[in-house]
Amino acid sequence: MVTIGVGLPAFCAELEAALERQGLTDVAAQVRSAQIQSRCSCGESDCASFTVQSSRALNVVERNVIGERYRGSHEIEGLEGLVVVDLDNFGRLMQIEVLYRPDVADTLESLHLAGRAG
Repeated sequence: MVTIGVGLPAFCAELEAALERQGLTDVAAQVRSAQIQSRCSCGESDCASFTVQSSRALNVVERNVIGERYRGSHEIEGLEGLVVVDLDNFGRLMQIEVLYRPDVADTLESLHLAGRAG
């Protein structure tokens, strides 16, 4: 797997800055080191969404007692296209939904990522 900072450096910088402007500094700090897991395989031509693995691993209590769940989404303002970050109940990045960004789609395509259900 490749990190967002390595695989999508320009998008990474844009996203970090936009998250900072929206006051989501804890999320912005995760972007560069999050590993790109898979690209959405919904088949929509304008979709460049992808799942990520946070650089912060869960401890045994978080993983086995509390459990990882979806917490919510934040639409990111001031970026080209539509960008939404999805977070788990620990505030970690789970997915970055990206629409109408051919630059991101083309780069993800060049990374030869496996798809997942859309």
